Amino acid sequence: YAVAVQYFITAVQLQEPSAFFALGYMYYKGLGCTQSYTQALQYFKTGNSTGSAACMYFTGLCYKYGYGINASTDSATYYITQAAAKGYKQAQAELAANNNNDAARSLQKTPQINVVELQEPGMPYTKTKATTIYTNIDGSYTGTLTQYDYSGKKILAQIPLTLQLYSNGKMITGSWQQNNEPAITLNAVQQGNELLFTANNFISTTIQARRKQQKIVFKSAAFTQHATTDSVYLKGSLLLFNTYTKETDKPVQITLAKKKTLNDNTTTDNLIVFPNPVKENKSVSIRFTLHKATPVKISIYNALGQVVYTHIHTEVIKAGTHEIRLSGVQTALKTAGIYIIHVKGNGIQQTTAFIKE
Repeated sequence: YAVAVQYFITAVQLQEPSAFFALGYMYYKGLGCTQSYTQALQYFKTGNSTGSAACMYFTGLCYKYGYGINASTDSATYYITQAAAKGYKQAQAELAANNNNDAARSLQKTPQINVVELQEPGMPYTKTKATTIYTNIDGSYTGTLTQYDYSGKKILAQIPLTLQLYSNGKMITGSWQQNNEPAITLNAVQQGNELLFTANNFISTTIQARRKQQKIVFKSAAFTQHATTDSVYLKGSLLLFNTYTKETDKPVQITLAKKKTLNDNTTTDNLIVFPNPVKENKSVSIRFTLHKATPVKISIYNALGQVVYTHIHTEVIKAGTHEIRLSGVQTALKTAGIYIIHVKGNGIQQTTAFIKE
């Protein structure tokens, strides 16, 4: 990629029309260069003057998502419409999706491209470095998968994730389940804190503009581990590869937690957080069962093992099933991700994980 970038730079200097999109595309995705939407947009705009439909479409995307410039519905609509009129299939599909497919049949009716406001994370994406230090990752985990844009500074999606991993020496097997979709079988070789997946581990998606299947292949993942008294946290970055574009896919970060085995006096099977995932600015409640009367202390920990919320119910709660609405918890859950909640009482401890979107 780096060599290609140098050739594209030379071609731009020679005013080769096709080079403006090529170089802009490299900066857009950070292929062979430092990712920069601002620089990408400069090349796309220059390419617009040459009549490049691809440049027009990607200029429209920059205005749609606010990449390198303030988002603008009018500008996004204008550039994507211009690209569609030139027969650019991805632009036509974009218009069709915004106009109940009318635009695919007749470009005389111009739909409006709606601006998409992407969430900015508390911390930008950071790639986990691979090390030779062995990390034991066996277990059943729950958490979130966060996909970022190519800059790593805006969140495209946050998806609940369940991951089960089993080791046999350096060989790792397991299952990967996003939302309630069918689980994907995983096979990998572990090297230190890194997993190197086989080519058989992939997610299939459909390309909207071409209605073709593409495979998003798992390439590798690297994790760091943090343990607290009763929980183990994994945080890592996942490298995906798109077999259709032959390129590395958008950056993905994973935050997971599993519960350690607790003592015999502990029950963990009846504590429920709802809704789960927890929505922004929505109330949060818990349901739990006590086998004997006791006061209870409710604590919530973030992925770093830090206490972010505490509620002490000093009055004795009778044995039985109870629901409690957690007052003020939304203020405590400042960032999206995985959280662990504990309910402790006299000889009783219950714990479970939940997700904040």
